[in-house]
Amino acid sequence: MINVGDFRMIIDNSGGSGHPGPNSLSHRPPPKPIPLNEPRALPTPTDASPAPPTVSEVLPTAATKQTQTLGTAPQGIRFCVGKSYGTGKPQSYYLHPSNTKLNQLNIGIVGDLGTGKTQLTKALIYQFTRAAKQNRGHQPKFLIFDHKRDYTKSEFIESVGAHVVKPHHIPLNLFDLSQAGDHVGAARLGRVKFLNDVLQKIYGGIGPVQRNHLKTAVLRAYESVPNGLPTLRDVLREYEEIVGDKVDAPYSILSDLADLEIFVPDAADAIPFRDFFAGIVVIDLAALGIGEKERNMLLVIFLNLFYEYMQGLEKKPYVGDSPQLRYIDSMLLVDEADNIMKFNFDVLRQILLQGREFGVGALLASQYLSHFKTRETDYTEPLLTWFVHKVPNVTARELDAIGLNNVGPSMVERVKTQDVHQCLFKTFDVPGRLMRGIPFFELVGGR
Repeated sequence: MINVGDFRMIIDNSGGSGHPGPNSLSHRPPPKPIPLNEPRALPTPTDASPAPPTVSEVLPTAATKQTQTLGTAPQGIRFCVGKSYGTGKPQSYYLHPSNTKLNQLNIGIVGDLGTGKTQLTKALIYQFTRAAKQNRGHQPKFLIFDHKRDYTKSEFIESVGAHVVKPHHIPLNLFDLSQAGDHVGAARLGRVKFLNDVLQKIYGGIGPVQRNHLKTAVLRAYESVPNGLPTLRDVLREYEEIVGDKVDAPYSILSDLADLEIFVPDAADAIPFRDFFAGIVVIDLAALGIGEKERNMLLVIFLNLFYEYMQGLEKKPYVGDSPQLRYIDSMLLVDEADNIMKFNFDVLRQILLQGREFGVGALLASQYLSHFKTRETDYTEPLLTWFVHKVPNVTARELDAIGLNNVGPSMVERVKTQDVHQCLFKTFDVPGRLMRGIPFFELVGGR
């Protein structure tokens, strides 16, 4: 643990030197295919595949090899995620996110407590981060929201070179519009709308009068500070002048958030999100140590910052023909995603729908498939890859809704009774197969 001012991070023991900055390698030409040492080509993820590799063949030293080529054609990022079970000779299954036949990069991970979701998710992140050579020299970045400190353990941090951010004096400013260019006016109103939306959905009790007060306070704050970069305390001060001694819900909420000092209190100490988001970043939501509302508030603030970062990315051209390959910039992981999906925030939906244009995807993990559909939003539609672990109450209708068509009663029962690490896997070239996913501890155990 080190302190940089009050910005606390846990850094990889190696110093994190393996992480390129957001612009460091993005303009390099695609690398030439690197032939495999083995004389045979790797199997394709189809039912007609030849004998699959053993788990040891996808452990670290070979993992980088098996993502590069199938025969002679570059494959981009492609790695083994598990093997079939209970069907005689095991068959390997692969995730191929670089392939543009996978229209969306988003992934759904479902399963009851203790079924292996976290181990699988860690394994996915681990294999993504080892694939820079197959991604035009760029290591895909990850922004991880961790509710239970599953991703702050030293073995994971050291393996992927992550740094953990504690929610105190984070060097970011929600009201920083320095990247808005000529659209400052619209950006200011966007902050007003976002703040009103967050307070209403998470806390409630925000009426039209309070919404108008908040709008006035935010706009005044932008005009009152010398550099045009107000902080939450500046907005609170302006709001207090408007309401006087008539304390209302927005004032109480803003006051509590300002007292927590989640973000740096001085705008001069803040950095652009692009600089903050380097490599693998874990937001330790559990360290907030208070109520669910504050954790959700912080999460949705980061979603908004991530969306703005995504919108500013260069849209990289596809390369190759068979397969056609995309460039992957970054991924978002929302653990316990039901905590935020239930609020129907438009920013999450936009990340899911628009991310593919920018080489961005999201992993949403939750216990039940029912969590992925609310009265207003169906989050399953842009999730085209699924790992469904044991779900005791799963129904054929729920499986059909995520693209697993014609699932019979026997398959439903098997999903209900799967062992740890077993799951039903679906992606663009795997229509739905039972497999044992490769857990993270097996990957790093072979280092």
